[in-house]
Amino acid sequence: MTVQMRTATAGDIPAVMALYEAVIAQMEQDHIDIGWAQGVYPTAAFLEQAAAAQQLYLAVVDGQLAGALILNRQANEGYQQVQWQVACAEQDVAVLHTLATAPVFRGRGVGKAMLQFVIQHCRLRGDAAIRLDVVAGNLPAIGLYQAVGFRQMGQVLLRYGDMEGSFVLMEYGL
Repeated sequence: MTVQMRTATAGDIPAVMALYEAVIAQMEQDHIDIGWAQGVYPTAAFLEQAAAAQQLYLAVVDGQLAGALILNRQANEGYQQVQWQVACAEQDVAVLHTLATAPVFRGRGVGKAMLQFVIQHCRLRGDAAIRLDVVAGNLPAIGLYQAVGFRQMGQVLLRYGDMEGSFVLMEYGL
């Protein structure tokens, strides 16, 4: 199976929203807390903003939307609570958000392929590290990130809008 990565356009937003809604529904069914909620996060406006900034990336398999992620330099202020392994300037750090695989593609290597794309992309542009946060109870995601080499750097309380919870902060040194 070949996973093609591309940046999203405004025209992709309805399909990307449907993907996130399907992921949220599946995770609720599986009793996995990912910290996302229908109509709350991620929103169409959030995704439109990321697409306009060319920060929303899509994974496509045989013409079907298989996954999505946002890659930018916007870290939650809570990231300052941990000692990162890679000491570098903020402009040299990529921050990964909202990585999601469509439920029909789970377990088929799409998440790993997206992360390999992120690592390669960040290396090519000269980043020093990739950082992310994941809800502490989202063990499948934590396992995926660790499998490609991300390291847990700490667990902290983070606030996103009206949502507050315990998050694991992870880093991949480039």
